[in-house]
Amino acid sequence: MTSKDACTLLGLTGPADGEALKSAFRRAAKAARPDHDGGDETRFRRVIEAYRLLQALETARAAMPAAKASVAPGPRAVGEPALTFLEISPAEAVLGLARRIKGGYGRTLGLRLPPGLRHGETVRLAGQGEDGADLILTVKVQPQGGLRVIGDDLWLEWPVEPALLSYGGRLKVTSPRGEHAVTAPPALPEPYRLRLKDQGLPARAGKAQGHLFLTLKPMAATHPDPVADQLGRFKRSWMRRG
Repeated sequence: MTSKDACTLLGLTGPADGEALKSAFRRAAKAARPDHDGGDETRFRRVIEAYRLLQALETARAAMPAAKASVAPGPRAVGEPALTFLEISPAEAVLGLARRIKGGYGRTLGLRLPPGLRHGETVRLAGQGEDGADLILTVKVQPQGGLRVIGDDLWLEWPVEPALLSYGGRLKVTSPRGEHAVTAPPALPEPYRLRLKDQGLPARAGKAQGHLFLTLKPMAATHPDPVADQLGRFKRSWMRRG
C-alpha cells in the first residue's frame, strides 16, 4: 500500500496529521465496519492498515530545525555525563526520527536522526545540556501496536482467520516499511511464524540489514462456515498434489 492509496482509503486528498488524520480514520472506519451497511471486513482491515502507515509517515516527515547530533553505536564511556532516555517507536527506528525535545534550561530543540536506530545507541547533542555541556541521550525502542524491535529485526503480530493457519493462503500485512504480500503454507506449526528477509531495520553504521519476523495470531472463532471449511479442505488437497 502506498501513501496515496492510504490517503484515498481514508478519504484524504493529501497528507494530514494530528486530529485531521484521526478524524479521517474514524469516518472511514465507521463506514467500513462489517456490521454496518456497505461495510466489510477486508475494507475495514485495509482502513486500519492505511491509518498505521500514515501515522508512521507523519512522524518520519515532520519538518523542524535540527540540533547538531551524532549517534554512537553503544553506551557512553565511563566518566561522561549521565544519560537521558530517548524513547522511540519501532516505526521511528525504521524510518528515522524528527521531533522536538527539551534541552538544557528548558530549551526546545529540533532533533532529526537517521533511519536504522538501534536500541541502546547513544545520541550526543553538542552543547545542549545544562551549563553548555553535551546532552547525551540513549535510544530506547518501545513496542507499539503488536510491533517490536529485537536487535536488527522487526517482530510483528498479525491477526488472521484460524482457517488460514490450517489450509494456508495469501495475506497482506503492513509494517513501517510498507505493505507485504505473504503466503502462509498449509498446517503452519506453532508459533505460526514467518520470516520476511531484509524487511527489518535498515543497515547503518556497521549494523546488518534486519529481517521482519511475522507471527500470525488466530482471531477468535466465529460461527462455523461449512462452505468455507469445504473450500479449505479442497485447497489443501490441491496444494498437496502440486
